Amino acid sequence: MKTLNNNQETYQQLKQALSLGLRRQIFMAVCENINLRDRYVSSLEREIYPSLHYDSTQANYPRVFVSINLNLTSPNFWVQIFQWFKQNQYNIIPDQRIYFQIIGIEKLTKESPEIQRQFVKTLTYIQKYIQDLDFNLLLWVSHPWLHYIQKSVPEFWRWHTGIFEFEGEPTPLTSGVSKPESSANFNANYFVFNHNNNYNHSDAILTKNEEIIPQENLEIAVYDDEDIFLTDEDLFDLVNYDESGNLMTASQLNEIEKDQEIKEVENTNGNQDLSQELIPQEKLEDEKDQLLEKEFNFQVNLTETKKTEEIIIKETDDNLINNNIQDQWKNQSLSLSNVQDLEALENLNYPPEIIATACFQLAYQYRDRIASGEVTKENLKIAIQAYQQGLKHLPETDTNLPDLLNDLGNLYWMLSRQTQNAEEITSLLKIAIQSYQLALFKINHLELNLTQNYGMIQNNLGAVYSDLARFSDAEINLQLSILAYQEALKYRSKEDDKIKYGSTQNNLGTAYWHLSQLTKSIPNLKSAIFAYQEALSQYNPEIESLNWAMIQNNIGTAYWNLSQYEEPQKWLNCALNCYHQALKYRTPEIAPVAYAATQNNLGTAYWHLGEQNSQDIQLWYSYLQQAITAYEIAIYFVDLLSKNNPPIPINFEFLVTLNNLGLINYQIATNVYLNLSLTEKSRYLDLALITYVKVLEGEKVNSDNYQTAFNGVIKTIKAKFEQEGIAGQTSALSKIPGKLLPDILPRL
Repeated sequence: MKTLNNNQETYQQLKQALSLGLRRQIFMAVCENINLRDRYVSSLEREIYPSLHYDSTQANYPRVFVSINLNLTSPNFWVQIFQWFKQNQYNIIPDQRIYFQIIGIEKLTKESPEIQRQFVKTLTYIQKYIQDLDFNLLLWVSHPWLHYIQKSVPEFWRWHTGIFEFEGEPTPLTSGVSKPESSANFNANYFVFNHNNNYNHSDAILTKNEEIIPQENLEIAVYDDEDIFLTDEDLFDLVNYDESGNLMTASQLNEIEKDQEIKEVENTNGNQDLSQELIPQEKLEDEKDQLLEKEFNFQVNLTETKKTEEIIIKETDDNLINNNIQDQWKNQSLSLSNVQDLEALENLNYPPEIIATACFQLAYQYRDRIASGEVTKENLKIAIQAYQQGLKHLPETDTNLPDLLNDLGNLYWMLSRQTQNAEEITSLLKIAIQSYQLALFKINHLELNLTQNYGMIQNNLGAVYSDLARFSDAEINLQLSILAYQEALKYRSKEDDKIKYGSTQNNLGTAYWHLSQLTKSIPNLKSAIFAYQEALSQYNPEIESLNWAMIQNNIGTAYWNLSQYEEPQKWLNCALNCYHQALKYRTPEIAPVAYAATQNNLGTAYWHLGEQNSQDIQLWYSYLQQAITAYEIAIYFVDLLSKNNPPIPINFEFLVTLNNLGLINYQIATNVYLNLSLTEKSRYLDLALITYVKVLEGEKVNSDNYQTAFNGVIKTIKAKFEQEGIAGQTSALSKIPGKLLPDILPRL
């Protein structure tokens, strides 16, 4: 029952075998691509029901197709199966056919030898249970585990009913460039400071990085009359869902809270005198002011954030500095030239306005260095310290506070991009978020007419939440990012500034795209596409050609994702169209890296479209030929860029592209329905072998890419032997580096 046909055909055969309703069937499905495996696992759960007469009207009816994640600490899946039966013993009806699929076996490779031995011993129990099995079993394994079970666990191997082998499929989302990008107007390592007010601000845009949720349902009341400052706990309370699983707006939540408060009052004893428990309004106001002062000081107090600010300060003669400052004070001004001067201010009694002016002079000096390209940790930390020191000496009613706090948030965000430690990055991003939130609060609290600034800060907040999602609570932080971008769009209209409006829409699409990888894939992908298309409409391809092409590439990638869940023929054609549109402006002369990346994505889309048309062998062959052409162009330019002095880095996984190309050549050479001559088949196999060997020479031995290429080499050599005999095998082995032969020969 083993098959080397295309994946869709293999899946249909597996589903048909499972749907026969026989007892004591032991199937093995082999799949290296975890995303592909998960997709088929979900499809089986969804599609097997009808063929097994699933009755959806019975609320407590057990699932007839049960997925079990292998317990890696105690990998005995028999125990997990029997536990399931115990929990559902009263729901199982007579003659019910139940299938269990075991997933996660491939993870055992990273476990200790003892855990692996426990799993192997578990397989031998099949002899004990096979005669009494009243269910069927499907094990999802990788090629190495399949090979090991076949050779080392004969007790299990002799009982298996069939093997269904899936080929690896390409995925543009595994490569960096395929992920949605951000506008070329903004650089992750550079801020453009707009000189609008006395204190300048910056507009930070995130780089790189599906039930459609309407904009009106994505309201977020970050600050209202009763809010002072959001703590970390409050951040995670912003995302709430109703009973239907939809996001609840802030106003909906307020209504629910009011209803609950009314019910609580109604449930109290009517004779109870509540007036004695009420806190006087004056006391509430005092406590509110104290809390505001406490939270503000938390933001600007250097000692509170010292853990994330290890600024290297040179030893300096404090007396000399103090004398210098005292002399300058005689002229009613201070001019600080370094951070030592800044620290010395703590020990001197100057009027707050003089200290603030001096601090911000130093802050702007370093801010300008950063803006000119000197983005170093030391410059960022000194700028942060100067901003914080200056903020301590500004009155709470200063109208420049929102811009200054926005600057401070930007600097923390930039510092996180210069940091490698994940824990420190998380702390820096959270401080940036708090700075932005406090800036928003100041705009509301001081009743400032700063609509553009409000939209800018919300946009920055969305960018930082997207960054934070990479390190903690991804789903929640992406939801918060979406809410912030939606809020920003209320203050950024296409009529006022179409470029900023378009860039925020693009970033919103990116956040939806990332969220689609975690939950509600179809609606979130459709929301991403809608946002990207809205962004695209703001750019003139003849003027903003690279931005326009970048967004086209983003839309194409979202369509590719959507094709994995529904209407593949339709959405893959949409993806192809977007990639071709992007290539009109992503040319080798203007943007060689982006050109290679889009060609890579184009090859993937053609390959998948070929898989969807496998019944028409000539159409299938035509699409795969186009996939080969696109992949070869991408590979050629990667090689060209690597020879530049210095080499120009690419932002997609080149070795994945090589593996994809190797597999396509192998598929063409071994397709029994394609009328190719022996010479043509041999040529395709040689191309596959050469491509796989390149991966083996450039990848680490323990990586997934290496294992995929290694298995590809084994299959290709075997195919050469089957088609050309010993001469073909000898020819194939001659193309293998000698150091690899000791590992390959035993597998033949």
